[in-house]
Amino acid sequence: MFGSALRVALGQGLRVVPLVGVGFLIQDVKDEGVAGGTSSTGANTRVLNTVIVNTIPGAFLGSNQFTLDTGDYEIEAYVPTINSGRNRLYLYNVTDASVILIGQSCFSNLGGTAGGGMGFLRGRITLAATKTLELRQEIETGEVTNGFGVAMSDGVNKEVYATIYISEVSTVQNLLHVRDKKSTTVDGGTPSVGNNIRALNDAVTNEISGASVASDQITLGNGAYEIKAFVPCFR
Repeated sequence: MFGSALRVALGQGLRVVPLVGVGFLIQDVKDEGVAGGTSSTGANTRVLNTVIVNTIPGAFLGSNQFTLDTGDYEIEAYVPTINSGRNRLYLYNVTDASVILIGQSCFSNLGGTAGGGMGFLRGRITLAATKTLELRQEIETGEVTNGFGVAMSDGVNKEVYATIYISEVSTVQNLLHVRDKKSTTVDGGTPSVGNNIRALNDAVTNEISGASVASDQITLGNGAYEIKAFVPCFR
């Protein structure tokens, strides 16, 4: 596979990066049986209430916001969403009142049979000074009680409704980040029965020597790689 063109059948938002430990891991954790909460139309701040791991100096969590010192960081976040229609996760810079990282366009079922989806965000940010950040989600239609997730209610474990991983880039090796990027209001496209080649048209970051992207294909040189890919799915 190495040294030749690599075609990915499911590869929107494909990233190639060596595996590293998490510096700052935060979640929305609720008691067993407690629903994720009510979502509303427009911008929603996702709850972040529990620090699982924190080895990044100066980083801390408070009131659904987390603070990071000057530096370069890799961010990865996942959240469930129920009956929200169109939705997208994004990272909001509270200090400067600006959006600094956007996630994938998603859709979870509206009307009729209840349906859910998983919001996803991943990328790198550079902070020139200490900043306070929030994980937000733009939602087309709100949903009472379960908008941010349905409880597993297994009688044993707590419920988790948001997870965000943060690593300092100084601890992360070279990265290739490729995505399918389209203009505002343009849909993802029409799939067909059987295998589908996902579009890969925008190289956000390319730090890997010899790596390139063209015609929905990725070329990698000799070596060992960790590959992560995430795509929205609509039924």
